[in-house]
Formats: sequence, structure tokens, C-alpha cells
Amino acid sequence: MKIEKLVYGGFGIGREEGKVYFVPYVLPDEEVVVSPIKEKKEYIEAKLKEIIEENPDRTKPECEYFGLCGGCDYLHIKYQAQLKYKKAILQEIFQRIAKIDIEIDNIIPSENQYFYRNKTQLKVDTKSGKIGFYKKNLNEVVEIDKCLLVSEEINPVITNLKKVIPLLPVLPKEIHIFSNQKEILLKFIYKKEPRKIILTKDRVKKFISPLVVGFGDYVEKDGKIEKLRFVGQDYLIFDIEGFKYKASVDSFFQVNKFQIKNLINLVLKHIDYDKVADLYCGVGLFTIPASKICKEAIGVEISYQAIKDANFNKKLNNLKNVKFYPSSTEKALQIIKYFSPDIVIIDPPRAGLTKEVINQLVNISNLKKIIYVSCDPATLARDVKLFIENGFKIKETNLIDMFPNTYHIESIIVIER
Repeated sequence: MKIEKLVYGGFGIGREEGKVYFVPYVLPDEEVVVSPIKEKKEYIEAKLKEIIEENPDRTKPECEYFGLCGGCDYLHIKYQAQLKYKKAILQEIFQRIAKIDIEIDNIIPSENQYFYRNKTQLKVDTKSGKIGFYKKNLNEVVEIDKCLLVSEEINPVITNLKKVIPLLPVLPKEIHIFSNQKEILLKFIYKKEPRKIILTKDRVKKFISPLVVGFGDYVEKDGKIEKLRFVGQDYLIFDIEGFKYKASVDSFFQVNKFQIKNLINLVLKHIDYDKVADLYCGVGLFTIPASKICKEAIGVEISYQAIKDANFNKKLNNLKNVKFYPSSTEKALQIIKYFSPDIVIIDPPRAGLTKEVINQLVNISNLKKIIYVSCDPATLARDVKLFIENGFKIKETNLIDMFPNTYHIESIIVIER
């Protein structure tokens, strides 16, 4: 079959005998041979067997695990071409979901398509002790020696973990690694609470990495992760564009070390009014620098740990004109309405906004501008459509590549009343 186009999720679409096939690791206009794997109601999932005619955008993947490990989707595509296809996918999603033809005003590539992640989550096969990442759509661990996407100082940690973990009396199911390039934190997540702990701070520094300043043991209970103990420092300090951020091991922080400054600057260039509300604010990534420009700012975040970090960052950056509220956005709507912002910054999880949040925001008479930062183009298109139906219009659309070599699309859309 011939591949028509790429779609969100890391697949190409082809058709044969009136049926739609979803095929990974292909490119538009390629003629390929595929093998059906799973038939669903509207399409068939297939495996790539052979490429008969290649797209010129194809390149040889530099990772030996590509196609086995599920971490990357686009390593077979030249980097500049990845951006071209992501742009087309974003535009197609807006046309399909929101019935809007959007122009992409800016595309911001990552400074390096490799070694950009300051965080990774390793999977552990608790029977064999293999450490790596899951296969695509399978809970089967592909053992790795290194990853091209993680920051350089993380790969030696992976190598040493492979030596140390099999020696533990109980194997963790996951190991999370966090880095600011100078210091490293580790989280060991277990299926059940280990009775015996043999790792100490000295052993971790000696056998895993001298950069490790803290590590913790966690257990998964009823789908939630509970902390059992933490040894040493449980946070990292990031210095970005003259602003300092404390990010605790249990707080969210953006993962692309090259793009965080570009993300902040894209938001800041649209802060041109007095009062700013930052929803889903995390540790204050946008709230902190925005408060240097505006007269007053508030941040709202459901994670209590992130709010603790945000208040620490307020003091760290000597700010007086910002307040943080530990609350879900839904429960903080009255606070937001009372504050009556001119600008709202939104950086929600993949699920996007609820209709209640959108309805309440559009009824804030003073609200002039919304800066929507999104990691999911489908929910972004759905939400922007509702804002437009309530009197807003798109002013600027940015695609910032936070996740090179994957299908993920980060975008920032500015809409005005």
C-alpha cells in the first residue's frame, strides 16, 4: 500500500480494499508492505514489513533499540522534516476537530534533537531484573544500555543501575531519574513495600553516581504512589533566564532542558497587561517571570508539593506581587473571578479544560487575553473552538518542539477577546 499521511500518535495511514491501516515507522508517499496485527471497528493496526519506495525525508535511526523500544516514534525522520510533519498534523487536527484553518506563526526547534530530557522513567522487569523502556503498547521491558534522548549525565546512571538493581533483595518496578546537569535525584517505585533496604547515600554515590544528592523509596498502592522515605536532598534548583526555580522530586517540571527558556519567552512576550492569572501553574514556571512584568499575579495549582515549591520560588526571586493558591482550577474559580485578570495563562494536563472552567473564564469581563500552552493538540483544538464561540479569536500560534523524535506536539496559542 501507499502511505497517505502521518497522524497524531506516531502512525501513518494507508488504505487497501476500502480499509484504513495504521502503520508505525513510515512516511507519506512511501510504498510499503505491511502485516495486519489487530483489527478494530474503524481501522486495522499493522506492522511494517518492507519499504519498497522510500520518502527522501527518511534517515537511518541512530538508536539500536528503535522499533523495539516504545520511547521514540520519529527517529527514522530527518529532524527538520519532523517539524514539517508535526505542523501538518497540528493543522489537520484543528481543521477536523475545531473546523478552523490555523496558520503556524512560529516553529521553534530544539537546540539539539538528542540528549534533551532532564527526566526519565525506567521500567524494571521484576523477574529478570532487566532495565529499560516498554515496547510500544506492551508492558514488556526492552533492556537498554543508553538512551539518545536523556541528558548526557543520565546515561552513566542507567549503566550503573543495571549493575546494582539485580543485587537488591526486592526489585523496584520503576526508577525515575531527575537531573539539572549538576545534581541528580532518584525515585525507586516498588509494587509492595520492601522489608529490607540496603541502599545508603554512600552506596548510591559510590556505585550509581557521585552526582546523586538524594533518593527515595516509594510504593504503589491502589494506583497511587506513596513515599516511604527519602534520603538526602529531595529537590533540584534550575537557573533559567535569570530566574531560579526549586523543583521537588514530586513536582512537575518541563523536561526539555534546551526549550524551557524558549517556552518562557514565548509566554512572556504576550504579557502586556496589569493582572495575570496562571492556572495549573506548577512550581511557578510562568508565574514567576510574568510577575516581573505585570503589577499583580496569582498562580493556581492542585499539587500541594508544587505550591510549596512555588512559594519558595517567590522568595527565591524576591517577589512581592504574586500569590499562589493550592487548589484545583475548578474550585478556585471564585478566587480567579474575584481577582479579575486581564490575562490568563493556561497549561493544563492532557485532558485540557472542563466546560465549566471555559464558561467561567469567558464571563470574566476584564479578561482580554488567554495564553494556552498545550501538550495535546486534540483537547487544545476542542477548547479553542469553545473560546472562539464565546467571542475570542486566535492572535498567534506557536509550535515549540519539546519532544524531538516523538509524535508529541507542544504548542502555544494566544487568543484575544
